[in-house]
Formats: sequence, structure tokens, C-alpha cells
Amino acid sequence: MKSGPRRWAIGVCCSALVVFLLTFVGPKGSSSDLQPVEGVAAQSSRSEFHSDQLHPRGGWLSAAQTSEPLLQHEAPARKKLLAVVGVQTGFTTNREDPTYNYEARRKVLRATWFPANQSALDRFEASTKILLTFVLGRSEDAAAEEGVQIESEDHGGFMRLPVQEAYLSLTNKTLLFLKQTIATYEADFVVKVDDDVYLRLDRLPAAIGQWSKRGSDYIGCMKNGEIYTSAQYRWYEPQHQLLGGGHYFTHAWGPVYVLSWRIAREVTRLNPSSLRYFNNEDVTVGGWMLALNSRHDDERRLCEPSCTDTAIAVYDYPRCAGLCDPIKSMKAMWNSTACQLPALPGAGQTLPELPPIFKFEHQAG
Repeated sequence: MKSGPRRWAIGVCCSALVVFLLTFVGPKGSSSDLQPVEGVAAQSSRSEFHSDQLHPRGGWLSAAQTSEPLLQHEAPARKKLLAVVGVQTGFTTNREDPTYNYEARRKVLRATWFPANQSALDRFEASTKILLTFVLGRSEDAAAEEGVQIESEDHGGFMRLPVQEAYLSLTNKTLLFLKQTIATYEADFVVKVDDDVYLRLDRLPAAIGQWSKRGSDYIGCMKNGEIYTSAQYRWYEPQHQLLGGGHYFTHAWGPVYVLSWRIAREVTRLNPSSLRYFNNEDVTVGGWMLALNSRHDDERRLCEPSCTDTAIAVYDYPRCAGLCDPIKSMKAMWNSTACQLPALPGAGQTLPELPPIFKFEHQAG
């Protein structure tokens, strides 16, 4: 019989349609609790961005709830950069627990790989064309807001976003980070990294050159982990029945991933209310990348468990989604011989690469 190829083709088409519908046709929900936002410009003629287009559980804040404009208009002449690195951080809720002491995390970063003040940040940007910033939403706690304001005045390096800090608002926070970045800068890549990851900033320029040559759009340590179907687990996925199996589609680990400028801008042009939001930010972004036909790059140098000749990002992979004890580990790594290896230790001053676990055949389009 000759029906095999035809059945295979139909199956492929149906699978592609399911991914598209799952990703772009998200649950609408009610947006009556969201207020209109001032100062948010249309990112392109294709779509106009309003607060009620964000997912309603995302904790969006109105302009009246903040003391300054929420997002900038897209500048006609944006600053050209090699990369924008957004270090995702939060508000301290428990000073005794390093998991929730974000102020201490930022302090140890400034004592290690993150420049200590605005002058140091400016010098780093001028020498590398890489802009570094902490990315932070808002808190209903006035004391917490005041503390961050003082910290910002002392050290600089904050991008504040109009979103309530909470686990379920992380996807909207990422989306707003991309929108603010696209509106203000023009860079080759956008790096999203958590504040409990050790980053070899000195290796980023060489890595960016390698990613550019490969035409990579979505760069990170790829995985297709288990889908948690019980609400008792932190990583519970309420929409698990839509995913049709025990494991997610392939996507990058959340602690650090990189987007090309092209794909980041494509994301910001989409109408957020038409997107599918899963419970976990990294899964959601991975779904969007599939729908946008991005070029995936399984970059194992972004999840090394220790400093090596190849490491770009280091954390306790796969035991923890970051360093298990970042405040203690970050200083120890900074002072270690291994983490002070030359930026380009390879022959001919090159950055060695690691073989991928996932090898992708990319569709032209």
C-alpha cells in the first residue's frame, strides 16, 4: 500500500497545527481587574500593546500605582549594543533564607561578577558593548520599595517593570523585560539570567560571535522534563491535559537563556492576550519559540555545574535551578582558581564548545 507517506504527512501537519493552537490561542480569562497604562507606545504597526493584553494573573500595575513612567516609547535612534543582560531578581521576603534574600544575592553579585556601581557598569558597557541591569517588578510593601530605591540610588543598574513580583507573574515580567529592552536598545542578543547563576561575562563576546555564525535564535540548555499533573508539586501544570503526554516539548532551562534580537522583537510584536501561558515561565517561552519557528541551539556551556575551560554560566545543574546556596557559593567560585581561568583558553584564543545533547534540524522559512 502507498498510504504510509500520506498518513505521515497528515500526522506532521496535524502536530504542527496543535503546537500552533496551543501556543497562540491562550486562555483569555477576565481582564476586568487590569487598568489602562500610560506611556506604553505601540511597538510596531502590526500590534498595539495595552495592559489588558497581558495575562490577568500576571500582576500588572497601572501608571497610577507607580511613581514614574512604566515603559518607554521606542526611541527613534536606539543605543547599539552587543548584548543586553537582564539579571532577574526580586524582593527579600526572608533574610534568614538565601533562597528568598534577594538583597543579599545582589550584594554578593556586586562583590563578584556584576559591576559594583553605576560608574563600573558604564565602564563595562563602554568597553564591551554589553549592558547589564537587574530586572525587578513592584511590591505592595512600601518598606521593600523604599529599600530598593535606596539601593538603586547607591549602586544603579536597575530596570523596574510594572508587574507585581510573584511566581505566576514571571512570564509577564519576562515579556515586559523584552519590550523595554527592544524599545530602548538595539543589540545582537538578549540574555535572561537569574540572580543565583555565576556568569562568565568575559566569555560572552566570544560566545555571541559563535551564536551569530550559527544563526541561533533561542539558546540555552534544552530539556523536555516531566509534566507535573498534581497540584501538590511546585511545578504543577494545570493545562497538562492539553500537552498530550508525560513530558514537555523541548525548551531551555529557565535559569539562563539567550534570545536573538530578531526573535525577541518578534515576541514583543505579538498580542499577549492571544498567547498561551503555561504555569512555568521557561515552558511558556519555549512554546512561543516553537510557534515563531526559531532556530534552537542546545548550548551546554550555559548549565555547567562547575567552572571549566568552556563554562559560560555555572549553577548546580541539575540539582537546583540555580546555585543551591548562591550567597555562599558565589564568593567561593569567584575566589577559586577554576573560575579565574582565561576567558579564551582554547588554542588560538578561542572559546571551546561542547557537543549538544539535542541536535535540531531547522526548517527554512
